[in-house]
Amino acid sequence: MFCVNLYCTEWTDSEEVAKYTAIYFTGLKFCIVFCGHCHKIARLEVWDMATRQKVTDWLEDEYKLTKLRGWARHGLTNEEIAANIGISVATLYNWKNSNVEFFEVLKADRDYCDDQVENALYKAAMEGNTTAQIFWLKNRRRNDWRDKQELEVSGEVGITDALRQARERMNDETQ
Repeated sequence: MFCVNLYCTEWTDSEEVAKYTAIYFTGLKFCIVFCGHCHKIARLEVWDMATRQKVTDWLEDEYKLTKLRGWARHGLTNEEIAANIGISVATLYNWKNSNVEFFEVLKADRDYCDDQVENALYKAAMEGNTTAQIFWLKNRRRNDWRDKQELEVSGEVGITDALRQARERMNDETQ
């Protein structure tokens, strides 16, 4: 991998990645890494996609592990994480299934973020944010607060009966 540090002087390798954009071109992957501090371009990476990736490379290299955690915390999908690593989605799933540590790294950081959002939602609801309150109730008390109500109707309603009754009312009104 070839790296060039660009604009941001605040960037450190331990800082979480705010955004990671990848462009593929003839066996190379050009990655633009944006700084989590100022959101300017922090570094440019060029990866040779012919290089074989191993799960241990990502768990033993602190820089790669930090990037992996940052992607999980920033809500990247499995497809996006696989593309950033330079592997197929199937390989990512294989890594997650065969390596508990790799699975736990992704899960822990995703769970941490979900917990933070849940806490913020709860706090907003308790502070009187009605949108947060409605969202909370629709998800936590679905049967009482969902928009769609299920009603069970029994009996038989036929179109011919309705038409006959309508004709009778019209005849009664005209007489």
